[in-house]
Amino acid sequence: MLFRLRSVWIVFLAVTMVTTESTNGNSTTAPEQIHVTLGDDYSQMQVLWAARNNVTSWVAYGEAGGPLGELQQGGQVVYLSKQNWRARRFIYRAVLQNLTEGVKYSYRVHNKDSGGEESVSALYNFTTLTADQTHPKSFVVYGDLGILGGKETFPALQEEIQTHNHTAVWHVGDFAYDLFNDGGWIGDEFLRKIEPVAANIPYMVSPGNHEIELGDFIQYRTRFSIPGAAWPIPAGKMWYSYDIGLVHFISYSTEVFFTHHEAYACRQFYWLVDDLTKANTNRHNVPWVVAMGHRPMYCSNDNGDDCTNLPFRGRVRAGLEKMFHAQGVDLIIEAHEHSYERSWPVFDHDVIQTNYVNPKGSVHVITGAAGNKEGKDQMVPYLKAWSAYRHATPHENNFGRLHAMNQTHLFWEQVGVENTTVFDSFWLVQHAHGPFVQGLNCSVSASNRHSSCTCPPPFYTWIIIYVLCLIVGLVVTAVVSKVLLKRRRRMRGSRCCKSRREAVSMCCDHDTVSDPRVIRKVYVKDFRDVDDLEALLPEDGK
Repeated sequence: MLFRLRSVWIVFLAVTMVTTESTNGNSTTAPEQIHVTLGDDYSQMQVLWAARNNVTSWVAYGEAGGPLGELQQGGQVVYLSKQNWRARRFIYRAVLQNLTEGVKYSYRVHNKDSGGEESVSALYNFTTLTADQTHPKSFVVYGDLGILGGKETFPALQEEIQTHNHTAVWHVGDFAYDLFNDGGWIGDEFLRKIEPVAANIPYMVSPGNHEIELGDFIQYRTRFSIPGAAWPIPAGKMWYSYDIGLVHFISYSTEVFFTHHEAYACRQFYWLVDDLTKANTNRHNVPWVVAMGHRPMYCSNDNGDDCTNLPFRGRVRAGLEKMFHAQGVDLIIEAHEHSYERSWPVFDHDVIQTNYVNPKGSVHVITGAAGNKEGKDQMVPYLKAWSAYRHATPHENNFGRLHAMNQTHLFWEQVGVENTTVFDSFWLVQHAHGPFVQGLNCSVSASNRHSSCTCPPPFYTWIIIYVLCLIVGLVVTAVVSKVLLKRRRRMRGSRCCKSRREAVSMCCDHDTVSDPRVIRKVYVKDFRDVDDLEALLPEDGK
């Protein structure tokens, strides 16, 4: 009898725990939208989550298989979404510190309201980074993932991180479509769907055009956190870099070229110059440089986006390509175009070579077809010289895998989500890492400072310069035209006087004639054409 009661009690506890965790999603105190991102160094991991109400929150964590004996309080930020009561208004972040490199940790998020009701998340795991460079590291990379159109992608990504030993996920801009829609509820739903992925592996981000939100990126800057920056992410510091194994990763913002904050473009530019200059001094330890930004520099899509090279397009390429090329960036990963495309090593639209062995130019990969409500972007019918491969199947979502194999070999795969089939891959081989411009010197005091080290004028500055030049050109043209017209009239008058000596007094003094009809009546028979006659008329004559 006692055994039966104990069995019933154990079953009751189990059912209670399962019920509590399964109903937390409807609780106003439940932690949700949980995701982790890398901290400032390998000993840190950042955890972010949301709740509908203001609560006391913390993270309980410890090495996997052991007790969750460590606690870290969650800092709170209020994020306004008054227009939709369903949206989560409170977002929290905890920075877990003093972690051991290369160790698997388990954690739960706890929320407690003012009445003492406590909600606890499911158990999640993450593995800290390690400085070990002897083993290959792999990453999942994609952009442009929304809750509509990306339905098949979410479970595929979850299976991907469960069945492969990936180090991190990189989302290269455009989240949810859009984070701020429906008062922020769309952003909530996206982070709920991606939680099984992002709560178990560092989820690294870059901003895209769908995060601009009136120019302040507030939902992006609040919902995510990045290494080396305050939180919420400062609007003027949405870029960062991180060394993982053999790769120096750079996340930059292409949106600095498309907002009214022009100063951010040069602020980011000089940060990139400084960061890449330092990275180049460390290529013997971390040889590969991979940059990630949302809008591509090259694409062969048939729309009017920045990368299609239409008039007044190409802002990102004009602002960054020369510097990236000079600094020797190996691979540039982009999104924005809802398609997949990879380039040959290219610079300034010139193909440097049609293979990937020791290239002296950057390779561009667009992986923007993870799935969203806008569908896929189609390609122009002809293949551009720099384009090595392109793929825009209307109904097939896909993502990329990046494998850092060793100091000389990177491997890229593009994977369809329907049956995780690899439909494109290539090896990038480099035995001589470093700047593509020999003798590159970006020192401010250097007399031979390379031109790639100076920030180009932002796009809107070029527009202002163009408009001013146009106005000046029109004014100069008008003045010159007027001067030439007067000169022409004087010359005609001189010819008239020389050829009609009998009319000298009347011709040369025609300005004194009050009625131009006199000239027409008396002298019209003496002139061979109307032009000669018109030269005699006062300028205000009719």
